[in-house]
Amino acid sequence: MMCRHCGSALSPFIAFSQPVEGGLAYAQVCPHCRRVMGLRPRLAGDPAPFPAIFDRNELNRLQFVRWRLAADCTAQTSRISPLSAA
Repeated sequence: MMCRHCGSALSPFIAFSQPVEGGLAYAQVCPHCRRVMGLRPRLAGDPAPFPAIFDRNELNRLQFVRWRLAADCTAQTSRISPLSAA
């Protein structure tokens, strides 16, 4: 398989991994020139879509905050023993 844009040789099994419009669709992207080669709609197994009003930096920040809060919550709850809660 060849990229229509840059002419690079590609694997026929390129994943649809680039979210479009906050996850309402997914794009197949050339790993060399980063151009969109194909689109598919969101499937039931895909992550929940984000509102399109967020840009990439805001989405990355939200992902970090979600990861950070999960780590803090786990650290705090692992220190509480079941006997001290009674």
